[in-house]
Amino acid sequence: MFKCITKILHKLRPKAKEIAQSEQKRQTLFAKALQKLPRLKKGGVISDTIDNLKWLIKMLKSYFSGDYKEINFESVIIIMAAIIYFVNPLDFLPDFLPGGLIDDAAILSFVIKTVSSDIQHYKQLYKQTKHMQPNKE
Repeated sequence: MFKCITKILHKLRPKAKEIAQSEQKRQTLFAKALQKLPRLKKGGVISDTIDNLKWLIKMLKSYFSGDYKEINFESVIIIMAAIIYFVNPLDFLPDFLPGGLIDDAAILSFVIKTVSSDIQHYKQLYKQTKHMQPNKE
């Protein structure tokens, strides 16, 4: 299964790099992902995965705005590839089929586990910064 996931993510790397270079494309991708999140809840996906996906998007927005650079570019591309897969309704297991979000959840869970230390580090810094600057978003 991990081989299949890494193969999928590898195929999506060029698209992820392309989107990474365009603010408009990034914003569109992030908006589509956030719009699709409620479907994960209906599909019974673990709330931790949903919460971590929100944190990944927040971390990428901070990265691309220049506010957070403590993540390597390869991790950024892997995260972007997972989000691209997630927003595509006609992926390996089309989303309109019963259980169609299972593959999306598997890809997201794999990437979340892969970059978990980055997520935890970002959460700590984010919460410290928010504590010092409560009005900053």
